Amino acid sequence: MSEAAGTFYSERMHDSGIEPLFIDEPAHSPGDLPAEQQTVWQELLSVALRLPTALEAGLRHRNDLALNDYLVLSLLAGAPNVSLRMTTLAQASNQSGARTTQLVGRLELRGLVERRTGDVDGRAIVATLTADGLALLEAASPAYAKDVQARVFDNLTAEQVEQLRAIVGSIDTSLR
Repeated sequence: MSEAAGTFYSERMHDSGIEPLFIDEPAHSPGDLPAEQQTVWQELLSVALRLPTALEAGLRHRNDLALNDYLVLSLLAGAPNVSLRMTTLAQASNQSGARTTQLVGRLELRGLVERRTGDVDGRAIVATLTADGLALLEAASPAYAKDVQARVFDNLTAEQVEQLRAIVGSIDTSLR
């Protein structure tokens, strides 16, 4: 792994809150995987990187939303009183606190979200979805759902969807 790639990897791992499993071992190239696993890994990584880009392209074109914007608006829409503490929002969206603050700041400038001091202790900052934010989310959701359906689920049988659920669950468990 190059020094630049190692730095990116370390920063990305730090930002995500995920700890590396083997911090004392030397870095190995993905070529150290068995050939069959290497092929599957490259395919998974390719899909994992291209799918969000493809989904975001539709959101940006139709609604001027990034995928993370859509995620944050969706999380707020599903929350009690369409509000979440910023720390909770950061955790739920798998983003750092700083990145969530920047993202919510951009959404706030567009009138889609409001920030205020928390009611309970006065220290927490709470993000709340505005009526305009909800309207944009409702306008974006049908096309986004069709895009996800076409790019993911239309290509799978019901049995494959269940297998995918199990596979994703297993991988997710290793990330916690």
